[in-house]
Amino acid sequence: MSHFVSVTAAPSSPPNTTLCAIEHLVNSGESIVLKQYWSSTLTAPPSSFPTTSAGNTTKANLVITLIWSDVCETQTVVNSASSGKIIGDGNAARLIARLSSNNTLYPENDSTTAKIDDVIDTAALFPTFSSKETKAALKALNQSIDKSTAFYCGNTTTLADFALWAALINTNASLPSNIKAWKKSFDENPAVKSLQQ
Repeated sequence: MSHFVSVTAAPSSPPNTTLCAIEHLVNSGESIVLKQYWSSTLTAPPSSFPTTSAGNTTKANLVITLIWSDVCETQTVVNSASSGKIIGDGNAARLIARLSSNNTLYPENDSTTAKIDDVIDTAALFPTFSSKETKAALKALNQSIDKSTAFYCGNTTTLADFALWAALINTNASLPSNIKAWKKSFDENPAVKSLQQ
């Protein structure tokens, strides 16, 4: 059964956590069809506007429509019969990870999921933080990072990694040592690298 997800986001504030999650799932073999549209209310699309992936929507596990439009926050709707919108990049990424057949991004382990949720929620608040709050959040995140792996939670990439990376690329704050080392390593993640192209 295909899940149909529609994500609307502003080009000025791309849903980087969600985009990384989608790219990671595709690289992991998840059957995803991604269609992208540029709203006519915006200026002409940039020359770098990504191409739409081809694929059979009836055989794909996830069919994601990404609409670039002038919205304040990322908005997500599941299947056309859904009655409400899910607000926020992190929430869109959580939803897509849950709907995928590959649950490594958002494992069903209470303690790991709680840590992932904490990072996603903190990362979502970064744009609203004062410099003092950003420094305190980075300090707390720095103390809880798993220094024995290249990942924030456990031994594999999770949504926490993508959410933290997305928050860090939009902050000018000085990074604590553990996070700085983690980010340098995570910048080499294939999903992150594809987003930076």
